[in-house]
Amino acid sequence: MANKCNVTDSIQFPLNRTYLELTNHCNMDCTFCPYSHQTRQQGYLDFELLKKIVDGLVAQKITTTIELTGYGEPLMNPDWYRICKYIVDSGLKLNITTNGIVLTESTTKKVLELNPEDIIISLQTPDAESFKIRKTSMKFEAYVNRLKRFIELYTESNATSNVRLRFLNTLGTKYMSFPETVSVHNTKEELITSITEWVRIIYDISSLKFDRSAVTSALSKVAKLQPTMVHVTDKITLESYLCNDYWAYGLKDKEQIKYPTKYARCRSMTLESIMILWNGDVTFCCSDFNGFLKIGSLQKSSMMEVLNSKKCAELVDGFKNFKVKHPYCQNCLGAKSLFLATTKALAASLYGLSLSEYQEIRLKTVPLPKSESKASVPQPQDVAEV
Repeated sequence: MANKCNVTDSIQFPLNRTYLELTNHCNMDCTFCPYSHQTRQQGYLDFELLKKIVDGLVAQKITTTIELTGYGEPLMNPDWYRICKYIVDSGLKLNITTNGIVLTESTTKKVLELNPEDIIISLQTPDAESFKIRKTSMKFEAYVNRLKRFIELYTESNATSNVRLRFLNTLGTKYMSFPETVSVHNTKEELITSITEWVRIIYDISSLKFDRSAVTSALSKVAKLQPTMVHVTDKITLESYLCNDYWAYGLKDKEQIKYPTKYARCRSMTLESIMILWNGDVTFCCSDFNGFLKIGSLQKSSMMEVLNSKKCAELVDGFKNFKVKHPYCQNCLGAKSLFLATTKALAASLYGLSLSEYQEIRLKTVPLPKSESKASVPQPQDVAEV
């Protein structure tokens, strides 16, 4: 076992985020995601390993919430429901992140039955043209209909989950290093138009009055750089965030980054969060698609033992002192130009120290008169799971 340090003495438990990857298989191959660039083995989280992980997290009071995410579609794990049920029954809160493709009517009902705290849908590309970069066999119209049906079933259910639909903001991608062109919302006007349309869809399903001018006016506060959370109803939000190529630097030798960053601070690397990969490996960063920053394995050790390892201490202590020690982190925060590298390092440091995570906008909701209320949204024919 690695030399033991005392990192956990300075950690505030429970951790803010504990990410869990149920699989790194996916039914999409999005241009903005490093999914197809993974070199680590692909697989599915085993239920027995899941029980060991959850029991350990609960016993050691590591976290209060588990968010299912990672570099695959969580609901593709054949055992996803049993895994989720075990997490919920353990007393931990559950968040589920999904791209929405497998949210058939039957799957949606199972998700809503679990009543997770958050259901996060990576809508990302809200029109037919941008949807092409998702690289999936599902047609855009079928995808939209599936998400509409999900929202309808949610509004009809007794679930109290927060539903969060995410949009990509690609305003700065021309300065970034994607293998292919990433283009979704290249102006603030395009972003506002997309969000406005989904506000209309949600209001239509929820029998709420839609005032386009009022909505557009409220959305003028959508930020270009800071993630924005638009509260459409008390339980449904639309989120915009800047598409970043942080992972792209992991595909290159550090010599190819002209200005790797040596001094900065990172929110992920100060143990605000932790990432558990499908095979039990532990890393810090949710952008660490290949496990470059692996600090241990929960197949062999407890989480406290992993967090108290020498490798963990070196990484954490470095960032606490604004020193970026690992080559992957240096490249992630580095860039081709000195200006961009300095900007990224400064932004990461400020974000980790002071900035709130989201700018929030709350829309006013007005119920439609009963005479105008739509009894039911037409139910599209469901499409077989992809």
